[in-house]
Amino acid sequence: MPGKKQKAKVTEHEVGGHSVRIVQQPDREELWIDDTRRRFFKNEQGYVLFDKAYVPSHASLIDAVREYLSETEPPKSGKKSGRP
Repeated sequence: MPGKKQKAKVTEHEVGGHSVRIVQQPDREELWIDDTRRRFFKNEQGYVLFDKAYVPSHASLIDAVREYLSETEPPKSGKKSGRP
């Protein structure tokens, strides 16, 4: 009988108007920001997002995401721009 397959742990967050989803599996983690998969590095010091690789590492992935979004991404708005 094959071994049990472990279910992924999914945590969802709202950060600065952005939808953030972290999927943790036994052998890997995935990061999704606004339904777009984002790459990141994990090293001895912590986590760094690929798009902002030359900043100090953060102890947790969500902390790295918070800094990244606060500095690079404008908040998402439900309103469409254009004429009224």
